[in-house]
Amino acid sequence: MASTFELAWTDRRLVGSQTPRRFLDYVIDGRSFYAAHGGDRISPFGWFGADAEDLAARRLFGRAAPHLGSRTALAVCPECGELECGAITAEIVVEEHTVRWVEVAFSSFDSEAEEYGVQAVQLDEFGELVFEKAEYHHVLFNRPR
Repeated sequence: MASTFELAWTDRRLVGSQTPRRFLDYVIDGRSFYAAHGGDRISPFGWFGADAEDLAARRLFGRAAPHLGSRTALAVCPECGELECGAITAEIVVEEHTVRWVEVAFSSFDSEAEEYGVQAVQLDEFGELVFEKAEYHHVLFNRPR
């Protein structure tokens, strides 16, 4: 069964002198993706700038090349948005009627090996992340600006 997919304005949890950031969080079956992963990584929507956000939407819909091999960034560093700081990523699989986020993981750059590694992220409360394709497309490409 497909999960519902929405975007909602959310404020970053701040510690110390971190940059305040308001962004569009993924809301899956009424629950915050940001709260579920528990890390300090946020979606690129609502603060990245129109061109970068449009590219992110195309990547999340499989219409642009992924960031890291076969993996697309779902949530990035809220200070700079750079992948080198680490990102929550997934393989995006677009099928006839659904879009799936496969193997959601934290990807980080290993400077010694000069490559990105992945570490699984526990998102048990969501189960398999499968979205109805038309709804997912509508949310990504008609998001608040």
